[in-house]
Amino acid sequence: MCAVVRSEIQSVCSARGGQAPVEQGEAWPLWADIGETESCQGLKEYHCMAIDSARSMFLLNYAIEDIHYFLGTIRDRITERVLGLVERGMEKGGYGRPPVPYVWVGLGNRGRKEEMLTAEQGSMIVYDERLFDPDRTKGRRQGIGHDPPRSSPHYRKIDDYYGEFSKRAVEQLYNVGFMACSENAVCSNKKWRGSSGDWEERVRQRIIDGEGAFQLKDIMILADARPISGSRKLCDGILSRVTGLLKGNRMFVAECLRSAMLMPTALGLLGRFRLESQGENAGKINIRLHGLAALIASIRAFAVSKGIGETNSLMRIACLSEMGLMEKGMEESLTEAYKAFMGACFANQISLKEASDAACLHPDTLGPETRRRIREAMKAVEVFQNHIGERWLLGDKG
Repeated sequence: MCAVVRSEIQSVCSARGGQAPVEQGEAWPLWADIGETESCQGLKEYHCMAIDSARSMFLLNYAIEDIHYFLGTIRDRITERVLGLVERGMEKGGYGRPPVPYVWVGLGNRGRKEEMLTAEQGSMIVYDERLFDPDRTKGRRQGIGHDPPRSSPHYRKIDDYYGEFSKRAVEQLYNVGFMACSENAVCSNKKWRGSSGDWEERVRQRIIDGEGAFQLKDIMILADARPISGSRKLCDGILSRVTGLLKGNRMFVAECLRSAMLMPTALGLLGRFRLESQGENAGKINIRLHGLAALIASIRAFAVSKGIGETNSLMRIACLSEMGLMEKGMEESLTEAYKAFMGACFANQISLKEASDAACLHPDTLGPETRRRIREAMKAVEVFQNHIGERWLLGDKG
């Protein structure tokens, strides 16, 4: 590992827990270099450098939280630079500058800042339709308009701009090394972009009316949203609205909790692992789906039901404990479970060097200590799911 990268890692890890990365500009060579890169090929090289550094961090026994933070911080910077390059390309191509303020929001592990060696895209765009200025796209700022009707040419112009912008940005992020999202929760999918009014309507339709394009799983995906670039208040407004609507709809919250409680682990009878029965992963443990995902979904559902705004799983666990919603021992067992699952996924990615294979582990490759940790982690998830059920079934109002 070169001295510059080693210094970068130390800077990022020392900043974790308080300082905003952007304030570290001159202290971080990689951070500064990314911001000056003029091509996606150059950004891809920096991304590969960051992944190599994260691999070394794992092998040197850095804390999982530090590896997440390092990768998340660098990938946020890369995303910001890609968006800047796409904006510039749009302007040169005759589309003009962004017609209204917008925010690019990370979803999934990008939103939770729980980055692994493989980067999976998850994104949404919110733009502010109330500030439309038809002259801005021509490079001039004059009068500001207000609330263009959705049938108007002005509104369609905004929507068309961000449709093209999203398509280009997702494509360029893929070229940089951000893989396609398995849930197709990316802003090039019209479902995941829109004005603040569009988002208000989608959320209200699902939570209050029980209809619309959004499903329960989409609301849970939205609960992990984290603004990466642009006008943060646009994202905060949507998330505040989600929290407010959930507080007033216990039936929907119950549905979210029930869905999380029913996610099975891979722990079978007598503590044996349930293995995949067919396909290329037959005979393997799906550690990501029946371990990590079950844990994250359960923590998320319970945290959201209590109005917790944190998106990171470990922070959510800590908040639930601080609120007296779980015992200290449960907090420790869930934290250890998260680290066991995530550590197994990292190790598998390094061993197999294939993103598609990282989710599944062959039991014969696991040493006794790793088997014990994963088994205990799955027990912890099941105990927590029962804990959620008991509080919900008892009519907990907290």
